[in-house]
Amino acid sequence: PPLKSAADDAKGESTAVCVYGQDERLDSVALHSLWSHVVAPFRAAVFVHVDVARGAPNGRSAEVLALLEALLRPARASAERTPSDTDLLREAQGNTSTAAWANVVRSTEAIQKRLHDFYQIDRCFRLLEAEEESRGRRFVSVMGARLDLLWLAPPPLHMMRGRGIWVPDGQDWGGFNDRWAVLDRGSANTWFGRWRGV
Repeated sequence: PPLKSAADDAKGESTAVCVYGQDERLDSVALHSLWSHVVAPFRAAVFVHVDVARGAPNGRSAEVLALLEALLRPARASAERTPSDTDLLREAQGNTSTAAWANVVRSTEAIQKRLHDFYQIDRCFRLLEAEEESRGRRFVSVMGARLDLLWLAPPPLHMMRGRGIWVPDGQDWGGFNDRWAVLDRGSANTWFGRWRGV
């Protein structure tokens, strides 16, 4: 059966926050500000994916998950080793029909960074999708946010209800902003699913 919207169920959260980034950018002050200004006021469900540096000591993933649990109380979280550029390119190339595309990506550092961004965002969104499947209903709105942002005030989510994608003014970078965005659930598939579209 199709998933219902959380708006159809008064007991369920209607807003989800996907938080993503690299463990070297993990900042407890920023995470506390996210909790205080976004998660708590909007009673949002939290999903977190953190890429742990390949050279990090064993046990770093467990440390990261413990910190996230203490500060954000996520519904679901993951911390895993950062894939290498080569691994991401190999996976992206497997999703394309031309080798020429992979040559373009290899030659451009900015594109490689975007691939890492898309990958992190997708990993977080997969956690949200698994939770929706488990509970049998979808969230109404989804916020994506980097884990290193310092929130000084709540975003105006009440103004962002409806269809579409909201990004901070002046920070859309041609339609892509990995800092934060708020989306209706239908648009979330496109914004969070860019890795799948590569």
